[in-house]
Amino acid sequence: MEKRRILRRLFVLAVSLSSFSLFTIEDPKFKISIAGVNHDLNGGLKPSEFAELTIESADERIEVSSIEITLARGNRAVTILTINSDSFDLGEFKEKAQPGDRIVVQIIKVSDTEDLLLPDNKMFIIKVN
Repeated sequence: MEKRRILRRLFVLAVSLSSFSLFTIEDPKFKISIAGVNHDLNGGLKPSEFAELTIESADERIEVSSIEITLARGNRAVTILTINSDSFDLGEFKEKAQPGDRIVVQIIKVSDTEDLLLPDNKMFIIKVN
């Protein structure tokens, strides 16, 4: 992990020494809303509560453009979907989800500027109750 961080910083240094203007967001903050309401992920969701999930950044320079949604059961994935958007209708998992499952949401790509370097992909886990 430390080697990866050092390599990333070297990359940032090399690019910033070139003609590009590169900035790094150290720890970007994202919020998840379900059906337009900010959601506390710690409580989980029942399949009957599944609705439109949206991820937004607290930093106006960042716009989520691609996410990966995984419905996981035990140590395996039931369904994996890659969405080129910042929102997804969790209702698609309503039939397959069971208590004890997890919905893993991973931010794959952000956009709105070519000069943005995120430190790592961000991941959120929602328990299915």
